Amino acid sequence: LEHPMQIARREACWLLSNLFICSPGTLECVFTTSIVTQLIRISHNDNFKVAKESLIALCNLSCHVSLEQLETLFKLGLIEELEFQLKSNQIEFITISLKALQNLLARGREIEERVNNNGNFIASTFEQLNVLKSLEDLLAHKDKTLCNLVHNMIEKYF
Repeated sequence: LEHPMQIARREACWLLSNLFICSPGTLECVFTTSIVTQLIRISHNDNFKVAKESLIALCNLSCHVSLEQLETLFKLGLIEELEFQLKSNQIEFITISLKALQNLLARGREIEERVNNNGNFIASTFEQLNVLKSLEDLLAHKDKTLCNLVHNMIEKYF
């Protein structure tokens, strides 16, 4: 992830992306705050191809996270990074970020159903961090497919 060559960083992100999507057991083996912090930094600062691959890795990471891992991701700034990417001029970055946010909302709903039934704490967190506002702003985006995706997400989780 720190290699000076772009192709090496991109391939490292791709490898992590594939490991993250495999299964919760695999995720336990590769989930570290160091890796997540680096992926967030890369998605925010690296060139397009590397940043995109890093964002995909973060999206895939969001599929299987445990409650403890969710808390860690929040502390490391994943939500803020995804919200930042919603304001990107790159439609691919917006779409990947939306998928990651949707994954997190779905995990919040699953945890809510198993643990407490006190509401989706992820949706509440998104409201507190103005992610919902950023989603609502996307309803005016020129890409109608994106607008429909956002509309459905808001209807389902908020």
